[in-house]
Amino acid sequence: MLAAGLIWIYTLVTAGLIGWACCRLVAKAARSEEALQPPFAVQWLLGLAAITTLASFFSLFIPIGLAAQVCVLALASVAFLAWWKPPKNGLGPWLKAAWLGAPFVTILTILAGANLLLLATTKPENFDTGLYHAQAIHWIETYPAVPGLANIHSRLGFNSSWLLSQALYSFAFLGGQSFHLNTSVLFLVAVIYFASGLRHLWQGSQRFSDWARALFFPLVFYILSSEVSSPGTDAPVVLITWVVLGEWLAYFESGQSAKDIRPLILTLISVYAVTIKLSALPLLLIGLVILVVKAVQRSWRMPILAAGLSVLILLPWMGRSVILTGYVLFPFPTLDLFSVDWKVPPQVARLEAEVIQAWARLPGQSLSRVQSMTFRQWTTEWFLNQTLNRRMLLLAALAAPLGYFFLGLWKRLRPYLLQTFRATWPVWAVTYLGIGYWFIAAPDFRFGMGFIISALVLALTPVFIFLQEKWPLAARALPWLMIGLFCVYQTFMIATAIDGKNLGERLIQPADYPSLPTEPCHVGQTTIMVPAEIAYGQCWYGVFPCIPYCNSEFELRGTSMDNGFRFKPSQQAP
Repeated sequence: MLAAGLIWIYTLVTAGLIGWACCRLVAKAARSEEALQPPFAVQWLLGLAAITTLASFFSLFIPIGLAAQVCVLALASVAFLAWWKPPKNGLGPWLKAAWLGAPFVTILTILAGANLLLLATTKPENFDTGLYHAQAIHWIETYPAVPGLANIHSRLGFNSSWLLSQALYSFAFLGGQSFHLNTSVLFLVAVIYFASGLRHLWQGSQRFSDWARALFFPLVFYILSSEVSSPGTDAPVVLITWVVLGEWLAYFESGQSAKDIRPLILTLISVYAVTIKLSALPLLLIGLVILVVKAVQRSWRMPILAAGLSVLILLPWMGRSVILTGYVLFPFPTLDLFSVDWKVPPQVARLEAEVIQAWARLPGQSLSRVQSMTFRQWTTEWFLNQTLNRRMLLLAALAAPLGYFFLGLWKRLRPYLLQTFRATWPVWAVTYLGIGYWFIAAPDFRFGMGFIISALVLALTPVFIFLQEKWPLAARALPWLMIGLFCVYQTFMIATAIDGKNLGERLIQPADYPSLPTEPCHVGQTTIMVPAEIAYGQCWYGVFPCIPYCNSEFELRGTSMDNGFRFKPSQQAP
């Protein structure tokens, strides 16, 4: 835990300082007169987006290791020199205000942080981390972007920028284990952000955004706690979705000043989320509409900045994709813009996309069976395959708008509901468009948690606000009750984690990736390891290079692996 705590502090400070500097530079470029800085979580996410973009550019030419980390440290140092103005920016006044403003919320946040530290030091449980996440990180740490890497295993071409940021902060260049703590740092940042909603409720707030943030707080642990120790790509998109939607709620409640830079910053964070996983695409809609409206009104500066900086984020990410797979977006062969010898054959890319979609619809069923089913057939079977909890969760989220429509027919409630939805309808619209996009694209429940849970929070929030407004006792008791229950829940989780068998080993550094048996796979003059039968296709990190199964349909493009791989169909006997 000592090493994890130090890496947490370093990651928080470097991304936070760079994010603060980026916000200042963006505000200055947009000629914003707004004195209010975005919350720390928003600044930190923007800083991480900037750092990851820089690392993505570096990875086109060099492995991500010491040189990239020195660059990050240099940028953070420059930002620190610009930020530090003692005693105004000292930590003392901030800590005093945090304690006096809402001491029990501060205690809850500390408990949540301790819980996250315990969870972060356990072994990763995400199956896909063993399948390809850890190996993809190892490739990023060992070589520059390798041409045609997806030819040895298609999942290595998925090119999530989250794996790139994990490699950047893994510190594998020090010669020890490859740390995988970025996800837990994001959890901590999100928890601090959601705790701010609880803090404001404690102080008497009745804002929609504060209630939504407060309701997200326990869901972080209840739904995603198993992902804290994994470098997987699903949980980060869920957390970023919740933070971005929470901040959009705050934006629409604040009066939408023409000089407010949040539309620009939240749009850039949404673009960054898309580079982590394409399931985040609907997040772009609110910022895109606002910026288009500004352009129509001939307010050009912010839309031009958004377009230029978005391209800056996307270019190195797309460049990596072209090098790894031959396509701008993989596995979508329709965007076939480059003719390179390492390109994954279109039929292979198309098959990969179809398999992912079919598995998301009906896991364990054959591709031909899923594709032969009508929309009604597979949706019915998909729904029946879900657990009771998931069915209830989805039905509640989908039924909420209809329920509020009927409640709006009651004249006594209509003014309250109209006032509530008038300020928040863009977030509702994007949330439900996100659910629709998820269901059509790949309805695996873990891919849709960002929008499904957001819909549930949006549905519950008006109920709590109504109780708070109509019953003074509820206004005083609800924040106390929520914070008390959350503290009990965090204490229970900590007690459970402390009982872990390897807690003593985790006091210094987190548990390493699991190690499972492998065996060699010989392809021409190349030897690549594959998991033994008992490993269920999981390579993890320690054995490198490793792929889930022995694939003979590739060849080296040169004399070493950094020269890349190209597709070569296996020769069939006549």
